[in-house]
Amino acid sequence: MKLIIFGATGFSGSHFLKQALLNQKIEKVLCLTRRELQVKNDKLINIVHNDFTKYDNDMIEKMVTDYDGCLWAIGGKHLDFKTLEEHFKVSHTMVYEFVKMIEPVIQKQSKVFSFLYLSGKYADQSESAYYYLLGPTRNVKGKTEKELTQVQQRLPNLFTLSILRPAGIVESKWLPKILPSQAVHVDTLANVALDLISSNNLYTTKIYEQNDIINYFK
Repeated sequence: MKLIIFGATGFSGSHFLKQALLNQKIEKVLCLTRRELQVKNDKLINIVHNDFTKYDNDMIEKMVTDYDGCLWAIGGKHLDFKTLEEHFKVSHTMVYEFVKMIEPVIQKQSKVFSFLYLSGKYADQSESAYYYLLGPTRNVKGKTEKELTQVQQRLPNLFTLSILRPAGIVESKWLPKILPSQAVHVDTLANVALDLISSNNLYTTKIYEQNDIINYFK
């Protein structure tokens, strides 16, 4: 499989990349990043790209033509951003604009394309989560899930959408063991994501909650 990864300079995305380079099912990895990656590997192609809401048509065509799927790991809690507008742009606009751009290319080429979106626990597709209970984060993730699902429904036999809703993503090996409902090891998450995107042929949308993720390989 040939795979695109967005977010490879972040915590989760960097582990997605690490595991993808180790995974024998993955033969090539394209990472679009704002700064050059320090990782060097024969399987890796790194393109420095400054604006994740804009791509030229040739780039979009090439990504769909040459690659089989995409892992999206850009985003975060609204508390990590200076403004709610910035959070919305990074956590919703970037991914939705990209998927809207690849949609007509997938349709034109009749090319099956798999997409995995890293969401979060308690994402609220009704967009009605209470503000002081991480409402902006949950609502933006829920809105993104909902709108990506609408794209998948328009491409029912061509676009596979997997949504991961992990709780806390950690490097600690003991925390997920004592708090399995609240934490998942980042490498476990990465391996689940890679297995899903390399084997998913449901041509539908499926959401994987925290419990599904930690028990995926059992």
